Amino acid sequence: MKKRFRLRQRWSVTILIIALMLFTVPVLMMGRRASGVPPSRTTVPGAPQRIVAIADVHGAYEEFLGILQRVGLIDAGHKWAGGATIFVQVGDVPDRGPETRKALDLLMELEREAPAQGGKVIPLLGNHEVMQMIGDTRYITPADFQSFATGQSEQVRDLAYQDYRKFIAASRAIHDVPDDEDAHQRWLARHPLGFFEERDAYARTVCTDAGCAPTTRSLSWATRSSCTRGSTPGCISAPSTS
Repeated sequence: MKKRFRLRQRWSVTILIIALMLFTVPVLMMGRRASGVPPSRTTVPGAPQRIVAIADVHGAYEEFLGILQRVGLIDAGHKWAGGATIFVQVGDVPDRGPETRKALDLLMELEREAPAQGGKVIPLLGNHEVMQMIGDTRYITPADFQSFATGQSEQVRDLAYQDYRKFIAASRAIHDVPDDEDAHQRWLARHPLGFFEERDAYARTVCTDAGCAPTTRSLSWATRSSCTRGSTPGCISAPSTS
């Protein structure tokens, strides 16, 4: 009798294990398949619209791409794949890193593409965007300036230097105008190729609750250059990096 009882116990345990396996394996497989689907595609009808927020890109373009792909907002071709997702970029795309322009270009392209799928891209201004707008360039990398350079950048910079000298001559006694190669080289070091193109990309208009007004884009090369060095009254200048 004891042997029969033990045999029944073993069979009962075996049957229970088999039953659990038959139940859990399909569930696990379904979960595994679901995990391979981008989050943006696993929406439930009637559920709240999905919101994704990303901040502090700081010119790290490749890392930015990786995050966007990971959360299902872009496909392998870097096109919008987020469906009706709302993507909020919480500011601080520029500065520190080497590929700010590529990150901004991608963000603007996604902003144009998202509405076709019912999605939306909302870019916000962080303190680094504002710093760029007011001419605070202390965190811009040389690679960022270079990314804005064109085949005409040498000519643009030469003309800017001539305008700068004229501006200084008009506002100071003529003997105070630097006229040596050392001064010229120092000016060139402060204004690498792509500097003025990068400044133009940001210095379009400033909008407040009182309306929009032109910023340094409407000024001459010399005045803009002087603004960034803090030598023109009324200009918001960048703090010294020394």
